[in-house]
Amino acid sequence: MPYHSADQEIYLYNYQGYTPDGLKGIRWYTNNGTLEKVRLSNLTRPLLHDLYNGIEDNLPLDVIYSIKQNQIIDVVLQNTVATNGVCESHPFHLHGHKFWIYSRGEGLYNSSANIQTSVQSPVLRDSLTLHATSYSHTTPNRNASNYLKPCGWIKMRFIADNPGLWLLHCHIGSHLFMGMTVVLKEDIEHLAMYSFSQN
Repeated sequence: MPYHSADQEIYLYNYQGYTPDGLKGIRWYTNNGTLEKVRLSNLTRPLLHDLYNGIEDNLPLDVIYSIKQNQIIDVVLQNTVATNGVCESHPFHLHGHKFWIYSRGEGLYNSSANIQTSVQSPVLRDSLTLHATSYSHTTPNRNASNYLKPCGWIKMRFIADNPGLWLLHCHIGSHLFMGMTVVLKEDIEHLAMYSFSQN
C-alpha cells in the first residue's frame, strides 16, 4: 500500500432516512443521495455505453464520484445510527478494484486528526465491514434519540488504474435495494470497449 498522502479523499456519510413523502418509506442515503432501483429501471442502454459515447444525461449525478487515472484514492465510509436508534454494521464491496484498509475509528471521522494509517502491512481485499462501534443492537444505550449519531468509520485506499463505472455498495441485500450504493466514475478518458458493440 502506498503510505504517502492520497491524491483524493472521498468522504461518504451514510445514514438512514425517510423518503420525501414522509413516513411511508425508509432509504439508505450517502451524502444525501440514494441509488434506488427505480432510478435505473427506465434506462434503455447501459450507463457505461452512454458514457463511452459521451452521453451523461442518464447518470445519477448525486451518487457519482469522479476520479482520475492512477490517483491514490482514499474513501472514508462514515456510519451513523439508524432511525430505530441502532447502529448497524455494513459489509461494503467495491467492484473493479482491490483495496487496503488504511485506518478505522470510533465516532465521527476528522480528516485533520485521522490522517495516519493504523494498519501495518494491510491485506489487499475487495470487501470490508463498517462496524458499529457504538449504539449497536447489543448495547444498552440504544434508543431513537440516538438517531444520526456517528458510530464509527473506516478508510480504504486504492489506486485508480481501471477505467469505468464501479459500484461501491453495502452487501446486505436490503440495504443495497434501499439505495446504499455509490458509483465511482473512473478515468473515462481511457475507457475502452473491447467486448461490447459500440452502437
